Amino acid sequence: MLSLLSNVLNTSSDGLFVCNIEGYPILYNEALLEMTNLSHSFINSYVIYDAVEMMAVPKTSAAIVLETK
Repeated sequence: MLSLLSNVLNTSSDGLFVCNIEGYPILYNEALLEMTNLSHSFINSYVIYDAVEMMAVPKTSAAIVLETK
C-alpha cells in the first residue's frame, strides 16, 4: 500500500500536500515545490497556517480543514 501511495504522490502533476492535525507537513510531492517555487527546507520549517499567512502558499484544503476542526 505504501508503494502505491508513493507512486501516486510522485507521479502526480498536481501539487499534493498532507499534514498532521497540527499543520506540520507529513508528505508532499515535487510538483508542489515546482508550483510554489519553495524548497524542501521551507516546507519542512513551517506549519501550513504560517506558510499561508506569509502568502508563500495559497490557502489549501488542508488549512481550511484544520481551521474547522
